[in-house]
Amino acid sequence: MSLHYKFGGSTASRTVACPAWHNLSANMGSQKAGLAAIEGTLMHLLFERGINDADFEPAEMLGMTREIEGTKLTVKPEHIEKVYTALDKQIDVEEKYLLDEVWPEVIMNSDDETGGTADIIAWVAALPKKPVEVFAVGDLKTGDGHMVYAENNEQLLFYAWQAVEKYKAKLKLTDKTIFALYIIQPSDRRDDPVDIWETDLQTIMAFAASYKRAQKEAKAGISTPCAGKHCAYCPAAPTCPAKTGLIASAKRIPKDSQEMAALVKALGMVDEVEDWCRAVRKTAHAQAEQGVKLKGFKLVAKRATRQWLDPAQALVTFKHARALVAEDYLEQKLKSPTQLEKLCKAKGIDFSKYADYYSLQSSGTTLVKDTDKRPEALALPALQDMAKRLKN
Repeated sequence: MSLHYKFGGSTASRTVACPAWHNLSANMGSQKAGLAAIEGTLMHLLFERGINDADFEPAEMLGMTREIEGTKLTVKPEHIEKVYTALDKQIDVEEKYLLDEVWPEVIMNSDDETGGTADIIAWVAALPKKPVEVFAVGDLKTGDGHMVYAENNEQLLFYAWQAVEKYKAKLKLTDKTIFALYIIQPSDRRDDPVDIWETDLQTIMAFAASYKRAQKEAKAGISTPCAGKHCAYCPAAPTCPAKTGLIASAKRIPKDSQEMAALVKALGMVDEVEDWCRAVRKTAHAQAEQGVKLKGFKLVAKRATRQWLDPAQALVTFKHARALVAEDYLEQKLKSPTQLEKLCKAKGIDFSKYADYYSLQSSGTTLVKDTDKRPEALALPALQDMAKRLKN
């Protein structure tokens, strides 16, 4: 479980933008975590186990219960699906940067009050006294409400800074080191569940300097707040002068105006909006797969994954491979091409000679804006219906 520091990563954006929140919320007390946060903790635990144990199958946990912060949760199919997606995307990042040191749930702190727990810290192992080529910091987001991106993400920058402090005696991190900061967010609302931002040590340390300035102001007792998007989830929001001041200001919408009537009407629809959005996406996707052209959108294939063309034949081949032993390629079933390629890399084996045994297969289609760079996919369901009609 993560340790909670006064100055941490999850509140980094708020601290930099509004140091006063620390003092304004000092007497507000702690709030009980919501169900979404607790479910997020559950999926983080499964994700961490999957990183630590390559043989772990999250599906084995389906239906099991776990108590987190006093709440009993049952592992549901939607939890399992998100964890599998997150683990697949983690493998993609590792393959992209050839990361060979990967550590989940890394606790880091630069002093007793400042620190946090990063979901993933990883790097490309370097020769002694040689600069690390790539240093990666990853964060798993499990929610579907707010889409999070990596570029200039204060939480990732905070963890990267803390990682520099933690590993500077062990690793040579220089201006030549690529810092790959990434978010994994398995959600139907994203075209790609992983978002990566490459930056450098200078940017990391510039953020550290700005954070330290804000931290100094907070410790000095500053109580003048600054309102903004960082106010979301702030415990001081209900009594914050910047918020209560806005309510009492001339910016208040007139009581009997059309704008107020529209706002009240919209407020009554809020609970229905999310279900409506899902229904729109589902219907639009179904129409696109029937060949309907939707202006501004197109159908593209989802990310293809490698699958064995003939698992039995591949198994025979690996049994005769002298450089491999049974536990290298066998679990309870044959490992995927991606998993086996990673193992071959670690053993110094050329995996390309097995290329004839697998192919790329997409899991289906998804609807995106027509500015997406991927090629447009055929509306296969429509073509299949047409073929069926012609056959009949």
